[in-house]
Amino acid sequence: MTSFVPEIRLPEGAEKLRAEVRAFLDAERARGTLLDRPDSWFAGWDRDFSRRLAEQGWVGMTLPSAYGGGGRSPLERYVVIEELLAAGAPVGAHWVSDRQAGPSILANGTEEQRERYLPAITRGECFFSIGMSEEGAGSDLAAVATRAERDGAGWRLTGTKMWTGGSHVNDAAIVLARSDPEGSRHAGLSQFVIDLHAPEVRAEPIHLLTGEHRFNATHLDGVPGELLGAEGSGWAQVTGELAQERSGPERFLSTFPLLTSLLREPLPDGGSVRVGLLVARLAALRRLSLGVAGALERGESPDVAAALVKDLGTRYEGTVVEEVRALSPVVADPSAPVGSHAEVLALGIGHLPAYTLRGGTNEILRGIITKGLGAPPEEEAPTLTVDPAASVAEQVTAARAIGAAAVAGPSVEDVVARHVLAAAGRPAPDGPLTVVFDDHVTVRDDEGGRVVLDGRPTRVPWGGTTPTVLVTRGAHGPLVAVLEPGRPVVGPGANLAGEPRDTLTLHELPVVATAIDPDVAREAHDRLVLLRAAQIAGAGRRASELAIAHVGAREQFGRPLSSFQAVKQSVAELVEEVALVEAAVAVGTERGGGYGVAVAKAQASASVATVARIAHLLHGAIGFTERSPLRHATTRLWSWRDEDGDERAWAGRLGALAVGTDDLWALVTG
Repeated sequence: MTSFVPEIRLPEGAEKLRAEVRAFLDAERARGTLLDRPDSWFAGWDRDFSRRLAEQGWVGMTLPSAYGGGGRSPLERYVVIEELLAAGAPVGAHWVSDRQAGPSILANGTEEQRERYLPAITRGECFFSIGMSEEGAGSDLAAVATRAERDGAGWRLTGTKMWTGGSHVNDAAIVLARSDPEGSRHAGLSQFVIDLHAPEVRAEPIHLLTGEHRFNATHLDGVPGELLGAEGSGWAQVTGELAQERSGPERFLSTFPLLTSLLREPLPDGGSVRVGLLVARLAALRRLSLGVAGALERGESPDVAAALVKDLGTRYEGTVVEEVRALSPVVADPSAPVGSHAEVLALGIGHLPAYTLRGGTNEILRGIITKGLGAPPEEEAPTLTVDPAASVAEQVTAARAIGAAAVAGPSVEDVVARHVLAAAGRPAPDGPLTVVFDDHVTVRDDEGGRVVLDGRPTRVPWGGTTPTVLVTRGAHGPLVAVLEPGRPVVGPGANLAGEPRDTLTLHELPVVATAIDPDVAREAHDRLVLLRAAQIAGAGRRASELAIAHVGAREQFGRPLSSFQAVKQSVAELVEEVALVEAAVAVGTERGGGYGVAVAKAQASASVATVARIAHLLHGAIGFTERSPLRHATTRLWSWRDEDGDERAWAGRLGALAVGTDDLWALVTG
């Protein structure tokens, strides 16, 4: 299974750019611009705002300077876009022009078309719609029936495009039409630019559930059209645009203003945990989306990754709406004052059905994902030990491989134990070590520089057979002691995977203890939690690979299980959830500290139920037996999600950070 979480670095100057956008948005709030709206890229239509944004150089940022663009990178544009969306800014007027039309005209248009349209787009003076969908086509774009017929040296288009956003107020549209009725479904399609002000164009309003007029049935009655690109290349051009359309931050940030609005209201008991789970998933989705933006910057075509982001992201947006509604102290009310929590919630609920439809329904996207998985790439044999001297990123990579291989014995525990001993200036015993952090052990001083311990550390990995590095709380700060096997009284136990998880009874046990810096102790515990999350990511990937191999090899009714539509849907969901865990672990690796580690473990543990459920569903009865290697993955997933703090514990910490800040977006972006 391909990794959807490549290494990514925002360009130099990204944070300065972010600060400039935030200052601009503060000034817009002061002038009375309507911000903090959900779904602002779709419903927030304000030409004047778009022009002011263009004056800053933030429309057409990636277009060449020769055409009035900024000549900046996709990742720089990403920074600007996510800031605007998180603030609920009214970017709908220029949205399609900036995201799709401009890049498409640059890539496919004639020089005359580039010179005519691109500078106007970058000035915020020319606004585009997209004419793709039709009444009888829906997500099946190849079924479009709009005709493009030659008219001398030009073309005329006849047909009706449905759900055309903004065609009643915009200036032009890029339309997909059938230019060769005798050609194949794909080869007979071309793209055209039309003038929406032409008399042969009529926009018939389609009002949303909220009463807003955003969509139209756009009737074309022989309207002149300029061919965009080569005749018959429409399908290739459209599919190239879809990676841009599906993977951006608008696919998971549409409802972010609802979440920030909720945090200004009193939360019920347990609300911070539910908020923390939303923040963890948001952070992972953002990391996945950034990976796609980086791929686009490298000139790649990440169609599968883009579909994955869109499916996960738009489902998340709906989850935000429902969770905010459940936690809200008020009922949604469209007649409430504009900007109040009740009014914003009503708007979010009214737009709820659209999130998973725009840009292709989620069921179609899952088909793209499974079709694009292909055979797993050949990889070098992974390192199945964790080097204490390696970087955190290298240790995470090794821990993920160990989780996938179900390696027995302390591994991540050993590296953290050695890290703690080195920080305390103590030599490490020979052989593997384990570690436990327990602040409930009673410590009292003894003679000769020793201390006496009383307590019962529980569920210590391999604690009965392996020297245990204990980190506990002394009178003046954290202390480190080494417990040799056999000295404590051992109560044997195990986790669901059969790995030893022992209880150590310490009764008047004298040991040599060494003080350790509190920050070092906290960092060591965070390291253990992050590496455990990495093990979950590895076991999740192994479960998905086993499931994909199983449905590809096993036949029912004379054909492979993998050919059934229901199976394809489940495989895609499984792959998506594993990718989400890997992205969360990447956030933990890159951000570290309380926020990053909380994101990693909260999301990793929260995803276990979905990963294990689908993997077993795809395996059927064989997966429920010891005959299947799946058991090594899923039993560890069930075990590790609860160890070192489960999703509720870490989501609670993350939720406390979210509730305790007046700028949730700054917390997410770091």
